[in-house]
Amino acid sequence: MTSSSPLDLREFPDLPGPSAAVLIERFGAVDRFLRLAEPHVAEEELAPARALVNRAGARLRLSGEHTVVALAGATGTGKSALFNALTGIELSPVGPLRPTTGDVYACVWGLTGAAGLLDWLGVPADRRFARERVRYSDEHAALHGLVLLDLPDVDSVAVGHQVVSDRLISHVDLVVWVLDPQKYADRLVHEAYLARFGNLAGATAVVLNQIDRLTPEDAARCVADVGRLLAADGLADARVVATSAVTGAGLSHLRDLLADAVRSRMAALTRLGAELDEVVTGLGPLVDRELPVEAAGAVPTRELIDTVAAASGVDAVADTAAAEYGRRTVTVPDLAPAPAAVGLAVRRYVETAAAAVPVAWRDAVHAAVPDEPRDLAARLRTALAAAAPGPARRSRWWTLSAIIVLVGLLAAVIGLGWLVGAGIRLTTEDVPWSPPRWSGVPVPVCLLVAGLVVALVPAILRWRVRRSRSARLRTDTATTLRGAVDDVLRPEVVDPVRHILLSYDEARAALSAAR
Repeated sequence: MTSSSPLDLREFPDLPGPSAAVLIERFGAVDRFLRLAEPHVAEEELAPARALVNRAGARLRLSGEHTVVALAGATGTGKSALFNALTGIELSPVGPLRPTTGDVYACVWGLTGAAGLLDWLGVPADRRFARERVRYSDEHAALHGLVLLDLPDVDSVAVGHQVVSDRLISHVDLVVWVLDPQKYADRLVHEAYLARFGNLAGATAVVLNQIDRLTPEDAARCVADVGRLLAADGLADARVVATSAVTGAGLSHLRDLLADAVRSRMAALTRLGAELDEVVTGLGPLVDRELPVEAAGAVPTRELIDTVAAASGVDAVADTAAAEYGRRTVTVPDLAPAPAAVGLAVRRYVETAAAAVPVAWRDAVHAAVPDEPRDLAARLRTALAAAAPGPARRSRWWTLSAIIVLVGLLAAVIGLGWLVGAGIRLTTEDVPWSPPRWSGVPVPVCLLVAGLVVALVPAILRWRVRRSRSARLRTDTATTLRGAVDDVLRPEVVDPVRHILLSYDEARAALSAAR
């Protein structure tokens, strides 16, 4: 499930001032958070935030010129009478039957542009009424832009009425709770509603209606007691007005309260801002860990590659390739990674990554990597076999130097043999030895010395070259084979895990911006 299209400030040109811009940017940040988190976090963790983003987008895209206020309360509190008194028209039925209000009624001061808003609120067409500007009295002129709703009773015996009330209570900009002197401490209203509005004091007002039934002293005591109960509900800052729909007492104060909300055009923003604060706080535990640098970095990845490479015999193959440098054939050990060893290395890597994020993200980290190590081991074996080294290509110098060494050794052997033969003849036949000479030196001696020199110099050079190139070949072979391991593990294990960790980091940044 995805949220609605991202909020864009340019869509809301009629919203008031910088406060709206800040709020919309914050909602945009929450929307980014949801888009980053939704592939990896359970939907029930995100549902409250998603519902608020969708509702905020819908409300803000509708008329910013209107302020929606709902009169809510239990049966018998005089909501409908108060609604009629405020509108100046008998619109909502008043009577002793329970429930009296079965439908939602709306009166709009300035109907132009409010149709879409009323459709979204679900107000039936035959329950919509308007006060036109040309018919305004002074007391109604200040209410231009007000949408006043009379809701069904929250304690209605008809379940459908409660559903309608609950939905509208969550959608309107300002809720005016209507209480009466007899039931102002009603447990249902306080526990099921008011106590849940603790963070929405700015979007809540309370009317103690029917004060015409009380003496002024009793009315003052009741108002004070209502304030005490509201403080216990977490609504100490909620405004309280005492009214009588019968005598008109307090109605001017209530109209002033509504006029202030209409004039500032901030009621919707105030409520949405308060709800956004609550949602952001609720999302906080989903990203409350700062991701260690190494969690998404190279260190655990190198450990994974090194562990799997060791389990696959990469070092043994590199050693063999180095030891057999210069040979026409190379005996390559079997590159067969054990599934158990591969599975253990992958599990350790995944566990390290999962431990870095809060619980809500861990299932996604585990689910990102296949559970069956045999398939992974088979792919590793295929990749390693393809990357295994063949005989190192010998240069012409290497062949020529070998020939020179053999020629020098042959000359040395001939010279040595000549000298040994001459010595035997001297001891057995007592014949003078007069070998041919070269520059005064007997040729056999020249052959022996020159042959040893000719053989030794390239042999030393070959030894040094072989040592250097063997070391480089070992490094190159190990690097190539580790690259083959990396080519298999990166798309199968590393990248899926890192994608989740990077999404987590970005979601954390988005939620920080939403604060």
